[in-house]
Amino acid sequence: MAMVPKRQLAAILFADIQDFTALVQQDEDQAKILQHKFHKVFETDIKSSNGRIIHFQGDGVCCSFRSAVDAVLTAIKIQEQMLKEPNVPLRIGIHLGDVLVEGKEIFGDGVNVASRVESFAIPGGVFITDIVYHEIRNHTGIKAMPLGKYEFKNVKDPVEIYAISNPGMVVPMPKTLFGKGKAVVKTRKRNLIVVALLVLVLLAFSYFIFIKNSVHDKSIAVLPFINLSNNAGEEYLCDGITE
Repeated sequence: MAMVPKRQLAAILFADIQDFTALVQQDEDQAKILQHKFHKVFETDIKSSNGRIIHFQGDGVCCSFRSAVDAVLTAIKIQEQMLKEPNVPLRIGIHLGDVLVEGKEIFGDGVNVASRVESFAIPGGVFITDIVYHEIRNHTGIKAMPLGKYEFKNVKDPVEIYAISNPGMVVPMPKTLFGKGKAVVKTRKRNLIVVALLVLVLLAFSYFIFIKNSVHDKSIAVLPFINLSNNAGEEYLCDGITE
């Protein structure tokens, strides 16, 4: 009998070692050392934090938690260990959402969004979605800063990303991020750009009209006539001719 998938709310954590394929090509022995540390730390810390490893996939892992706070605290703990020698350039992304559970696997938009957030993450950093942030914002042991809104591939609505900014965590500059999606330009900024373009168009049009009229329209300049006689009473004649 086929197992019926169950829906549940879960905090999904995605992580991977950045540029692991290139590292294998450069130094296979070092790559194996980093991968061994990666597996060992996750297997130890996830189980001790009420989490569950869904699956390892080479240099990546997918985990689930019942609590967003547990997921973030575990991610911080893992990154603190990965930053020690031998340093593992680990990227972590976390999202809280509805998932389908079928056996040991999970599916759904919650999983998709978590993987997209992880694609924007940087080594040594922990990135979370706005939904996760609202769950952890009042926790005294967790600090986070906004990085802006992003449109993710195959995700309907833009998602705001936050970076965990606890001491020791790597926090990037927002404009340096790239991943499976693109940054959302703020409405105010977009409006300013549109207004600036319109002004430039109007200025160009006005300049074109001015040049056109200056070239094609004939004109004459009339200077005042001067009274060359010694009779000041004849000034009226100069004024009349000028008019």
